[in-house]
Amino acid sequence: MTQLFKFNLWMILFAGLLLFNIITGLWLNQLLTETPESFQVEEERPLESSNTVTLKPEIINYFIQQQNTTTTQQILSGDQLKIIQNSELLGQPVKTNILTTPVVIGHNKLRLDIDKVKVAKLPLSKKQTLNVIKQFGDLPDNVSLDVKNECFYYEMPPIEFQAASLELTHINQAGWHFNITIKE
Repeated sequence: MTQLFKFNLWMILFAGLLLFNIITGLWLNQLLTETPESFQVEEERPLESSNTVTLKPEIINYFIQQQNTTTTQQILSGDQLKIIQNSELLGQPVKTNILTTPVVIGHNKLRLDIDKVKVAKLPLSKKQTLNVIKQFGDLPDNVSLDVKNECFYYEMPPIEFQAASLELTHINQAGWHFNITIKE
């Protein structure tokens, strides 16, 4: 009788562990393969004015690096923006590398096309990695992630200088082009 009871206890424990593993596997599969709905961002032609300034990428890189924190670094190299995020999960360091190409889609609106993304050396596809970032990442308020189109959308505030503000209009080989608005 005791032998039958021990066998049933081990069988119940094994079945519980098997059920837990199946549920965990199904949840991970759903998380990594789901395709969230894409949202529409209207591309609008930026306003052009006669008061413009073109800043070289080196100058833009300097201003971008002013936004760096201890956990997030941004580096503009050529026409690509590299974002490096360091965080912790269960006490273990997690490093995220994202290589993007910025494209102006409107008045102070950027689309950051994601060229490469890597999270903690996980062997996942780009879409799966972006799903993980969308589910668990902590994005700033003015940044949204579109997994389907593999890009970030960033609404950039105007750059303020004393009595003037700069508003991004377009990016090309010559540099980043801004309209200058003087406050009165």
